[in-house]
Amino acid sequence: MKLQRTHNQRTDRAKAFTLIEVMISMAVVAMMFVSLYAGITQGLAVIATARENMRATQIMIEKIELLRLYSWAQVQEPGFIPGAFAERLMPSTTTNSTTSADSVAGLSVPAGVGTVFVGTIRLSTPTFNTGYSNNMRLATLTVSWTNGNVRRIRSMQTLVAEMGIHDYVY
Repeated sequence: MKLQRTHNQRTDRAKAFTLIEVMISMAVVAMMFVSLYAGITQGLAVIATARENMRATQIMIEKIELLRLYSWAQVQEPGFIPGAFAERLMPSTTTNSTTSADSVAGLSVPAGVGTVFVGTIRLSTPTFNTGYSNNMRLATLTVSWTNGNVRRIRSMQTLVAEMGIHDYVY
């Protein structure tokens, strides 16, 4: 028994891909990989920015809560509340020392890893006109840092009163 296979050139050609089809499919696959890696990179950048924003908020809240615990005499004393400070993204847990090489704008920066956050605290009399506005201070905290070439700034405000929380805590 002999089997004879008939060749039809037309169907054989239809089974193979042409060079143009292969090139277009490779371009589509390349764009998919580039899109995938661009998405991963963008996602990591968003996470890093969110982490920095969260750390800036933590620093400001820490300073505000500390400010609320001071007595009125301490708030009024010039130089008791530092006008500027510096913190790191990830402070060192092993030591509280500062290194002489780490200084920003004349401030010593605590040991640690990552971005340096530079902050200021400004106390002023509130602008509202009431009988007790002289017994209050408006504290404005501003924290700034640089991420790559982008400078970021966050700020918070709070009121500190003469008869504030310190009477209840101490």
